Amino acid sequence: MATVLQFDEINALAQEIYNRTEFLPKERRKKEITDEIEDLLVIAYVFGEDRVLEAVRSVPNFQDRILPEEWENPDLTKEEVAEGLKPDAQSLYDTVYKQIAGKDFAQRIADRIDEETLDLPALQRIAETEYHRCEETGAYDTAKKTEKKTSLWGFKVWNTMLDERVRATHEYLEADEVGLDEHFVTFDGDMARYPGDFSDPENNIGCRCSLSYTFR
Repeated sequence: MATVLQFDEINALAQEIYNRTEFLPKERRKKEITDEIEDLLVIAYVFGEDRVLEAVRSVPNFQDRILPEEWENPDLTKEEVAEGLKPDAQSLYDTVYKQIAGKDFAQRIADRIDEETLDLPALQRIAETEYHRCEETGAYDTAKKTEKKTSLWGFKVWNTMLDERVRATHEYLEADEVGLDEHFVTFDGDMARYPGDFSDPENNIGCRCSLSYTFR
């Protein structure tokens, strides 16, 4: 589960990037910030993968649940099976560079630099929101691949941070459990497969919720 400490670390990293690049020429600043944030988002996606693989490994003899028709070699060790459940590189790339309202994270950063509106809070908000989205997508993609390549069924539970900053629509979902392919539905009708996946951007920006996965 994401923690306040992790979000604090993301904001501290964004501040370091901002301070280091603040007085660079525009084009160089765009590249350096984009490269740094891209690295951060790749780490987020991989961390999401690892969260789910930890849940898979907790299933007794999970390697016996693989579907032979989905593997070139069904006689695999536990670690080989776990490695084979990770999404491919294209899934990671598509997540990192997902366009939201017609723009990916790099384009939004570039626009703000051109408009001279990239202040520190704006960069921290972009970094935190995009990191959170990539981590939760990495977890979901790994869970989906686990269901595809094994006889395990996935379930997910919505977790908030249980503090005063949690928005009401997300507090409503606290501790809800649904099947992997099901959506979480807020009291105002917005739907998401995982945090950061809502149709209303206001339910995604600044979200700190996470999912816990189990497999049966």
